[in-house]
Amino acid sequence: MAIKIVDPVETCKRIVSYMNALDYSPKDIARYLQLTSPQAVYKWIYGAKGKNQNIPNVDNLVALADLFGVTVDELIVKKDILIKLE
Repeated sequence: MAIKIVDPVETCKRIVSYMNALDYSPKDIARYLQLTSPQAVYKWIYGAKGKNQNIPNVDNLVALADLFGVTVDELIVKKDILIKLE
């Protein structure tokens, strides 16, 4: 059986793609999300390169989707994983 989960690397790539298309810097995003520093945003960018698994939390995903003018479902990338039922 397969279930869907969020693909963190591809989701971060999509976030970076929207940022680039709309010409938002990490500082712009941090300011919009009211983060104390842009460090979290840089971690998402680093995650887009497959270096780690940091993605925005649900609240930030909702806010980013609003900022980018898309739905949360359009912002995240899903992948299937197989699970074994015993």
